[in-house]
Amino acid sequence: MRAMAEMASFSVIKWDISRLTFWDVSIPLLGLFIFSCLHERLTRKGPMMWPVFGVIPSIVFHLSDAYNWGTRVLIKAGGTFHYRGMWMGGAYGIVTTDPSNIEYMLKTNFQNFPKGNYYRERFRDLLGDGIFNADNESWMEKRQIAKHEMHSSRFMEHSFKTMQDLVHKKLLILLQKLSISGQCFDLQEVLLRLTFDNICTVALGFNPGCLALDLPEVPFAKAFEEATELTLLRFLMPPFVWKPLKFFGLGNERRLKEAIKVVHDFADKKVRDRRNIVGNLSNQSDFLSRLIESENKQGQNRHFPGNFLRDFCVSFILAGRDTTSVALAWFFWLIHKNPQVENKILAEIYEIFCHRQCRTQDTITVFTEDGLKKMVYLQAALSESLRLYPSVPIEMKQVLEDDVLPDGTRVKRVLESSTSYSQWLVWNPYGAKIAWSSSQRGGSKMGSS
Repeated sequence: MRAMAEMASFSVIKWDISRLTFWDVSIPLLGLFIFSCLHERLTRKGPMMWPVFGVIPSIVFHLSDAYNWGTRVLIKAGGTFHYRGMWMGGAYGIVTTDPSNIEYMLKTNFQNFPKGNYYRERFRDLLGDGIFNADNESWMEKRQIAKHEMHSSRFMEHSFKTMQDLVHKKLLILLQKLSISGQCFDLQEVLLRLTFDNICTVALGFNPGCLALDLPEVPFAKAFEEATELTLLRFLMPPFVWKPLKFFGLGNERRLKEAIKVVHDFADKKVRDRRNIVGNLSNQSDFLSRLIESENKQGQNRHFPGNFLRDFCVSFILAGRDTTSVALAWFFWLIHKNPQVENKILAEIYEIFCHRQCRTQDTITVFTEDGLKKMVYLQAALSESLRLYPSVPIEMKQVLEDDVLPDGTRVKRVLESSTSYSQWLVWNPYGAKIAWSSSQRGGSKMGSS
């Protein structure tokens, strides 16, 4: 009897399945989708969590106004909310605007919040083990090396002189030409060219010539920009999408590989050229030369591997290229929107000029270091611009051990392996601090970051 009942049940199920149509399945799924959306809309204070896709559609819908949208959502949520990414992508976590949380992660309990594998895995191809892709002892070691060289009076004088020469001998001439021509031009692109020439000269002792009057396309600069943009795309894709593309060399990952090769080949060549200079590098002040010269300083007889110097320089260029140009672009935009601030800055400059805290060089007025220090209103305007529109609005972190943030939010390391909470640190356009925390299920062991 039992066997017959089972056969009858199986026959009924088979008959039902055979009579199912597309609409029999799609209508209930659509209803479930709508119900889930309504439930999320009515019960969640944070952004909409879509079925299957999580927060991704909400971000895409507001991509052109992401930071303002994020600010509105965080205000509505009271400063903290949980989120998740696409199914099978494994990304989920918290977002918080609480300044005490940010201070806790970046200062009070800094050791428990490294960059982590989620960040380093995506940037490893471009940055290798450079300072901006390192954690723990490796990061501390590289930081000490960079701090020692960058804070030396010799390097600071070299940096100051490099920027001064670029502004007076390249930038002002280019702007004068563009002004006379009456053509419209992209100021941010010009500023990006300025900062790229500056950071390459300071870091590698090489001027790529981006500020030439004909605004040439420099292969290294183009490759560096493309490598940076394509690397950032990895943060918008689940690992099961970008990793197969990388393995098979398809799509954006193929372009990324080609761009990174150009960047690394160029940096490797500069390292070899510096090492092959006959004699010593005592008359060179660029960052790469100072690092190479420090190898045998004070009897240490240490030898940095080629990749160490290359990764250090690529990280250095990345840090100084976009940050300065973006800061200047926002600053001039704000000045344009606030002419009263511009008038006060000009008045301050005119007052310093009248007191002759400047000198004339080739018919161009060059302000002295003392004169620049007295431009307090200009410094305040720059600081306010950076507060409103920071050059680096996002910082990612992961948690090594279970923790409780000052506002009571719990962040957990689930099991040993797969889950790590990451924090994105954001200063929004209105000066409020935002920390974006996420998690990534991966295959790496926790605690090794």
